[in-house]
Amino acid sequence: MEKIMLDLGFQKVADRQYSIATDQSFWNFTSAFGGWVAAVAIAAVKIDGEFRGEIITKQMQFMAPVKGEQINVTISLQARRSKIDFWRVTVSDTEEKMLVTADIVAGERSDTDLSYNAVAPKTDAADNYTPLEASMMTPSWFSSFEQYMVKGSPGSINNQPKSIVLLRTKQWSNLDSSVLAMICDTPMPRTFFASEKLRFASTISLATHIYGSDVQISDSGQDFMTVETNSAAIRNNTANQEVRIFRSDGLLLATSYQTSIFR
Repeated sequence: MEKIMLDLGFQKVADRQYSIATDQSFWNFTSAFGGWVAAVAIAAVKIDGEFRGEIITKQMQFMAPVKGEQINVTISLQARRSKIDFWRVTVSDTEEKMLVTADIVAGERSDTDLSYNAVAPKTDAADNYTPLEASMMTPSWFSSFEQYMVKGSPGSINNQPKSIVLLRTKQWSNLDSSVLAMICDTPMPRTFFASEKLRFASTISLATHIYGSDVQISDSGQDFMTVETNSAAIRNNTANQEVRIFRSDGLLLATSYQTSIFR
């Protein structure tokens, strides 16, 4: 079984039901960071006695912000095939109000003779670019990552809402699928790159697809990853965001797609 890199402090309440304290170090301005919630959902599945294989996909729906000091997490095994399992995770508050759902697919990977990999953007060394530093104006989770802006100018109208960031974690010596899922939610809202005014967005749907094996993810170590982000559409108060995460050697580890609403 893959080692869990995040110490989330699951407290078992009943069979496949847990209570977890929300971590203020992974907070947005008024609620929990969606990437942290994604990591919780994956970690909950991975500690189950029937978990097998590796995380392949995760599809989340955010029905309400995670704001309380405590959340409840329930998991269920929906279906099992010969090498693929389908899990459901629900996150609720202490009053049993549903906040988030996540459908997760895990399975056993195998090598094949067919292989294709999108080309990673070419970048120079990280210190050639502008650092994205944590401050009073950034959410608390920002402090967990070292980031450098390669392409894109937030707070201005770019030719397209695209950004390229070199990123590595400050807290973990290597990665697992839960941390990788968190990284997929680190890019700024695409609205930041389409307007001179900072137009904040709230995620309602977030899908993450992991193509790197557990070993390939772990082997990323402390190297910078390339986070390439773009948007296909920003209009009618909804925004699309598409993310690709490349390892330092150009191997594509994961992609992510989300839809958010903005004003």
